[in-house]
Amino acid sequence: MALVRITDADLETASLSTNSRFMALIERSRALYKPGTAIPLEEVRRKYKLARKRRGGAARSNVRKRR
Repeated sequence: MALVRITDADLETASLSTNSRFMALIERSRALYKPGTAIPLEEVRRKYKLARKRRGGAARSNVRKRR
């Protein structure tokens, strides 16, 4: 076993990416849902009356903090 520094990933991302059960779930999902067969996100938003997320919120708040 070796220790490797992980950059650009939080603890949850790192732990899920090494979890064999989670990776098997992802592979099963990819096999079941081929590209082009999914429901478009905008259609889901309309159906469930969900608001669009604002883009760049985190980046904007970081800019304000630096000033």
